[in-house]
Amino acid sequence: MVSETPVPGAEPAPAAESAPLSADSPYRTDYPGKKTGSDETLFVAEAGVNPTLADTLEKVEGLRWVGKLAGNGGRDVAILVPPGYNPDLPTEVVYHFHGSDHTIGMKVPKGGSKGKLSVGEDRFSQVISAAEIRDRSKRNVIVVYPLSTTNATRVLKSHSGNTHYYDNNWMKAGYTQKGDEKLDNMNDLHTQTMTVLQKQLGINPTNIDITFKGHSAGGKPLMNLSSSFTPPSNVGKLRFDFLDASYGNWADTCYRQMTTRVVQVPIEFNLFLIPGAITNASVRRLQNKQGVHVEKANVTYADLVTRYKSTLMEAKYTKASSKKRVAHGDLNATYFNWERSPE
Repeated sequence: MVSETPVPGAEPAPAAESAPLSADSPYRTDYPGKKTGSDETLFVAEAGVNPTLADTLEKVEGLRWVGKLAGNGGRDVAILVPPGYNPDLPTEVVYHFHGSDHTIGMKVPKGGSKGKLSVGEDRFSQVISAAEIRDRSKRNVIVVYPLSTTNATRVLKSHSGNTHYYDNNWMKAGYTQKGDEKLDNMNDLHTQTMTVLQKQLGINPTNIDITFKGHSAGGKPLMNLSSSFTPPSNVGKLRFDFLDASYGNWADTCYRQMTTRVVQVPIEFNLFLIPGAITNASVRRLQNKQGVHVEKANVTYADLVTRYKSTLMEAKYTKASSKKRVAHGDLNATYFNWERSPE
């Protein structure tokens, strides 16, 4: 069993997801690249990307692109524009940062799940499936799914009893290490994403809201980017969703830095918590702050992607009276389309 008691002086660790990452590439790097379809069915995958990431994205509908972007440290980024993009509607660009396991396509080497694909593929599938069935009658949604590194000099081993690793410096602008040529930078990643949308996928969203979602260890890049990200002038609102990801001071620091640095646009903070988890500590510090909402993950469904049809997957979900909890790994699907109820 993985301990949830941090070592004194150590940063609380995200919930475990699967086997430790390797410093070596966890997937084939000989993907040849591919371009199929046209107009609203265009699929573009650059050579050398994670083949399972590309294959998984190709199976969904819409405009799709997979490639390496310097703003994400030269690592893979998947972009999905679901069908029905309307240039006359506002657009929400969702940057979704995964947890400790991103090894899409890598089979689990040992334990009870030996031989099965790691949870990274499941997490990615949850996100793009939820985006596919979102109600887009009032606004477009674009999903941007970057992958973190497995480089051992950037990956932090979490506290004693937890054998899982995550990229401690993901989206930490100005972070350097010997041999680095491309550095993470959220400002650059957003600019490059917009360029891909325009030049590769043929759309040019102008009226934009940006949502940053972090699941589990994906809360760390949200904290890291908060020290430097500045929204462009065409961005109307920023939103931060911590999906059981408010470990240690991650959410607190993100809130403080963003609300201090960025005053030109409204900022919404949502903390999604599994009752009893160590991420609950942030609630006491943030729950009464302006723009902060706390949502307990007590709902009547554990995985909306697999159990419900699109007619039930509208843009708003309401908290049900049932005390059945959402599993840590199912938060991606369950709350991807969540919106605050009008106050």
